[in-house]
Amino acid sequence: MLVNVINEKLKIQDKVKIIQAMGYKNVKKGLITLEKFLTCKDLASWLREGHYDLVFTGEDFFIKLCDLLEIEQNLYLGEIEIAKDYNNALHQLKPTYIFVYTDFKRKNEPIFALACLESTRRLNIDKKQILYKSSEEIFALVTSMIREHYVNNEGELKVWGKIQNYVLHLQGEKYVFNTQGAFVDGERKNICQK
Repeated sequence: MLVNVINEKLKIQDKVKIIQAMGYKNVKKGLITLEKFLTCKDLASWLREGHYDLVFTGEDFFIKLCDLLEIEQNLYLGEIEIAKDYNNALHQLKPTYIFVYTDFKRKNEPIFALACLESTRRLNIDKKQILYKSSEEIFALVTSMIREHYVNNEGELKVWGKIQNYVLHLQGEKYVFNTQGAFVDGERKNICQK
């Protein structure tokens, strides 16, 4: 990854001189931006942050830094395109989560209390976990999450009651799973992310 190459090159460079060469009048601001960049795990996350320090956007900062470190233009421009494609694919994924259905029947519970506890009925799935995964890989992840959730909660959610089943909400579709994590509703559609 290019971020690692940049990290290695900066170990033998004077960071203050690099920041000055980039055009920062306020060296401290430039060093803060550089440190933020160096702590990012990859270029996609750096670009996703939407960084702007009144001198450079995240992308412009990356380009200028690569130029100063004499990294080939086609190499870093290719890396930018890959990161942008990845971020675009993440952005296009609709929220994905598993809803926990229980045998709940409202008696005298206050609405505000139920609203506060509503999040306990939802298992969120990070989009990064399912991006570019096959339907089999996604279903295996969901099965694992369901089994763990069911065991950890001993088959019951406080206030909500006994767990009946789980419903995966993915790309506008719903997939029903039993409490053991087995897919039970209808035909498994091709949910592979491209």
